[in-house]
Amino acid sequence: QTIPGIDGFGDSTSIRGLPRMVLESVNRCDVDIRKELLSSILVKTLIPVLHCYFSLHT
Repeated sequence: QTIPGIDGFGDSTSIRGLPRMVLESVNRCDVDIRKELLSSILVKTLIPVLHCYFSLHT
C-alpha cells in the first residue's frame, strides 16, 4: 500500500527539507549579501517563536 501520488516524487533521497533548500538558495546569492539574508531569516523566524514561548510561560 502506498500514498496516492507518491510515485511523482521519485527517489526519497532527492527530496530536501525546507532548511536545506533555504540554505542552498542563499548560497546561490552573491557572497556580499549572504550574511544579511541569513540574519534576516533568523530574526523573522525567531520573533514568532519567542513570542509564543513567552506567552505560554508568563
